[in-house]
Amino acid sequence: MSATTKFDTVDLYSHWASALINNDWSGLDDEEAEELKAALVDLRLSPDNFVDVSGDTFFGTPDCAGLPGDIATYTYRIED
Repeated sequence: MSATTKFDTVDLYSHWASALINNDWSGLDDEEAEELKAALVDLRLSPDNFVDVSGDTFFGTPDCAGLPGDIATYTYRIED
């Protein structure tokens, strides 16, 4: 029996895309990087599991309960 890969989505700041999708944190200052790391811990997510980000952004509040801003929907792989 083969395992089925499962995916889910989460809404996070759009400017985190490069760090989450490409593992390129150079666009974040130290404070923003710490905020992203804390959000991943709170949401129990690994940056290694992100596979896509939508091209559409919207103004809203991220799922990590931060301040309102430009948000994108990220797809991540769920590990069993």
